[in-house]
Amino acid sequence: MPSPGRIDTLAGMIDEEASGWIAALGLGPGPAGGYVRSYVERLFTRTYVLVTADTGGRPGPCGDFQLYFHHAGGPLRIDGGPATASTAASTAASTAASTAASTAASTAIVLGPPDRFQHGAAGGAALSLAGGTWALISVIEAPEPSADAPAGADRWRPAPGEPLVARLGLAPHVEGGYFRELWAARGRVATDAGPRPRASTIYYLLTRDAPLGRFHRNISDITHLLHTGGPIVYQLISPEGAWREVVLGRDHAVGQVLTFTCPGGWWKSSRLPVGVEVGLISEIVAPGFDYADHQIADEALFARLFPRLRARWAGCVR
Repeated sequence: MPSPGRIDTLAGMIDEEASGWIAALGLGPGPAGGYVRSYVERLFTRTYVLVTADTGGRPGPCGDFQLYFHHAGGPLRIDGGPATASTAASTAASTAASTAASTAASTAIVLGPPDRFQHGAAGGAALSLAGGTWALISVIEAPEPSADAPAGADRWRPAPGEPLVARLGLAPHVEGGYFRELWAARGRVATDAGPRPRASTIYYLLTRDAPLGRFHRNISDITHLLHTGGPIVYQLISPEGAWREVVLGRDHAVGQVLTFTCPGGWWKSSRLPVGVEVGLISEIVAPGFDYADHQIADEALFARLFPRLRARWAGCVR
């Protein structure tokens, strides 16, 4: 793996922050350009992709359907057609082809700030920078193609208050904070609790006025991906009472991470440290979320289960 300085010299198009992410995440040159690294989760593969101006359009996995999560850097265009606008424009010999490329660029989905941090598209979608010189994303090869709309999407209504809450159409969550369901797989998988979607995703937001997500647990594994703001401190308790703390954030030098997975059956709480204004993440639940699999802790339950940890969980239960 080249040093960050060497990467910068070779690419000639990324800054110190991007070079830092390449080194911290252990990314290597991708076959289509940019830098990548993949991780195999229990039900899907997740790939970090740092897109640069030389990325050839289709970095990372190429399954039937993919979920894209923006972490850092500039916005990206996602075009599910046969080529990115920049590729089409570079190969077109006629004005008509160039015009078509320009039209494709204007209609492609833009992933990133200010208001779209997660998107699903057909596998092999083309990626190109819509601003800046690089962008860091996670790409998840979803278990199967998406439904036409997220299950139950019409139940969620925009809530007044914080600008990001209204912009993303989030609603108050029973755990604390705000959320919105975005996608659920069309296919079902058998679980001990009954059939569930193979996977589902949400946005989840903590703000200065709603800085705490109370302890709860789910049967399924949940992968968390940081978009903007933070850091966010996660407190985890295993079924056997082991305590673990994970911080979603951008300071990798002190052990903060951009993504982590909470195993099914573990208790989880999240909070914003004092002085932090906002923390926006996506969660992917596999098998997909169902309220029948979800339990929120109260003081009486935790006093019985984890009396020795009372000083740690106090104030983070119902």
